[in-house]
Amino acid sequence: MDELCNPGDARSEALIAQIKARAENLYQTRQLLCSEAVVVTLNKALHGGLNDDQAIAVAAPFGVALGDSGCICGALSGAVLACGLFVGGNRPYRHRQCMRNSARQLHDAFKAANGAVCCRALTRRVRHDRHAHFQQCARLTADAAEMAARLILAQRPELARCHEAGFLRERDGKIGAMITRLLRILGIKRPEKYQAAGEAPVVADRRLSSHSALKCDDSVAPLHHQLDCSGEIDEGRCHHKSFRKPPLLSVLLDHEDLGP
Repeated sequence: MDELCNPGDARSEALIAQIKARAENLYQTRQLLCSEAVVVTLNKALHGGLNDDQAIAVAAPFGVALGDSGCICGALSGAVLACGLFVGGNRPYRHRQCMRNSARQLHDAFKAANGAVCCRALTRRVRHDRHAHFQQCARLTADAAEMAARLILAQRPELARCHEAGFLRERDGKIGAMITRLLRILGIKRPEKYQAAGEAPVVADRRLSSHSALKCDDSVAPLHHQLDCSGEIDEGRCHHKSFRKPPLLSVLLDHEDLGP
C-alpha cells in the first residue's frame, strides 16, 4: 500500500481503519457484495451524495468480477468507482485526468498487494473451498476500501473532519443483516440513525430519475428479452409478460454460495 499517498494524521488513519472494518462487516454479514460494500461504505461515511439505493445500483454490476465473468475484482472496481465519486466531486470534467490517475494508482497498489487484479487469478487457489473463497473476498473488500479511503483522504483531507461516525461504528450481526436485506427487498426504508460528526445530517442528492420516469422502447425488445424485462417500469415493477420476479429467498441468499 506504499504506492498510495498517506494522509499521515491520526484522525485520518483512525477513519481509514473504520472504513475498512465497516466494508468488511457489510460483506461478512452478506448484506452486500464486494463492489457494493466498498461503494456504499465510502459514500455513506464521507457523504458522497448518493442514497443507498443509488450507490448499490451503480456498484452492483461490478460485483463478483463483472457479473461472474472472472474479470477484474469487484472490490477493486468498487474502489475505483468510489474514488471517481470523490475525486471528481462536483466538477468531474475538470478532474478527469486526476480520476484516471487515481484509478491507475489503485490498480497498481492492489496488484502489488495481491499479485493480480483478475478475479480468476485471485481465486485460483480457493475456488473449490467455499469458506476460504468467502474469507478471501472479505479481506479483499476490506483492503480495497482501505486503499480507496487512503487515496481519497490524501486528495480531499477536509472529508475527515465530517463523517458518519455512527454508521462506521456499527457492526451488524447476521440476523440483523438478514432483516435489513429483507426490508430492502420489500422496499421498506429504515429510519436514518446516523449524523455526521460535527454537523447536521446531510440530505442525499437525489438527482437521478426515479424508476417511475423510465420507459423502455419496444424497438429494442430483443435485448430486454435477454434481460427478462421490457415495457414500462413503474415504481420498481415491470409489466412486460417476459419479466420473472426472482423468488424472495433466492434474493435474500444472493451471495450465500460464496460462503460456508
